[in-house]
Amino acid sequence: KLDVKEIKSNGKKTADDTSYLEAVEAYVAAMKVANARVSAVYRVNLYLNDQLVLLSGNTVKVTVNMPDALSSLDGITIYYVNSNGGLTKLKLAEDGNNLKNGEYTVNAEGKIEYATDYVNGLVFVNTAPEKMATWKLHAICTAVGLVVIIVVATLVAFIVKKSKLKKLA
Repeated sequence: KLDVKEIKSNGKKTADDTSYLEAVEAYVAAMKVANARVSAVYRVNLYLNDQLVLLSGNTVKVTVNMPDALSSLDGITIYYVNSNGGLTKLKLAEDGNNLKNGEYTVNAEGKIEYATDYVNGLVFVNTAPEKMATWKLHAICTAVGLVVIIVVATLVAFIVKKSKLKKLA
């Protein structure tokens, strides 16, 4: 039985899930990839007769749904948790029908299929630059506009006052 569980940073999770998510986020931060933010994490476990099976050395194909947190894979790099506890980057397969270890594809149903020799976790990392929210952009433009108005008004007042002082002299 394949058990796939999405761990959400804002969802209900166990203490074990929390420590797993924190370890993944710390590892991604240590990779020092520009703009890297963990978008989604799957815990992927394979069970045989209720015993956890960790495959190492044999490549298997795993199919998972697109994470709830993602609408597409634009700007997303996918990693799997390797047997050393580190993250290994999955490469987009050239031939989706013939996956090699460390490759992934998106099938016709929109599910992610990947080949691995170690079934554990799947990490989706967003490496696209963060987009600024529209309201933030409006707030910045408004603040800049107000500063410009204040500066111009101050300069005009200073010039008018200076010209009046010259007339009095």
